[in-house]
Amino acid sequence: VVVAISDWVNQFPVVEATGMQPLGLLASGGIGFLMLMLLKTRLRLAGLLPIAAMALFAGNAKPPDLIISQSGKAAGMADAQGRLALLYSKRDRFIADIWQKAWPHGGEGDAASLTQSCDKDHCIAVSPNGVRVELVYNPDLLDAACESADILVAPRLRFVDCDGRKPGLIIKRDDFDSKGVHLI
Repeated sequence: VVVAISDWVNQFPVVEATGMQPLGLLASGGIGFLMLMLLKTRLRLAGLLPIAAMALFAGNAKPPDLIISQSGKAAGMADAQGRLALLYSKRDRFIADIWQKAWPHGGEGDAASLTQSCDKDHCIAVSPNGVRVELVYNPDLLDAACESADILVAPRLRFVDCDGRKPGLIIKRDDFDSKGVHLI
């Protein structure tokens, strides 16, 4: 019976990718299904309310202000309209394609309005709310980035030593190795 049901579901046409969904969708559905399963009286029907509330959460996912892949090669930032703008659109196409499917209008954001300069060794981007993010791939450029960045990302460097002004957040190679993708 399970195989017959899976074959039946497999025949449905694919309309579009669902993308990333907000946490409220999972929480609402989980609470509703728990109420339906665990309660013994008619009170269990109250679980239908959180399940019905799932419709309020569906499709409302917005991209994070900053996302950096585990390798540090791909990076994206939300533009003023809330769309994901890829800072390095040519690097790590596999990850960039996933991000484009995960959020509505993914990758369609205006990266030119966010970046001050972007090359293979160093990328400076300023978020719509004024946070300066610097991605440093060349260790020789680290000192200048330490002085001016609010968020410093050094995906190739295990040790980041900022002697003068310290950025509010420093993400280095060890952070990517232990925590993976960073969503800020």
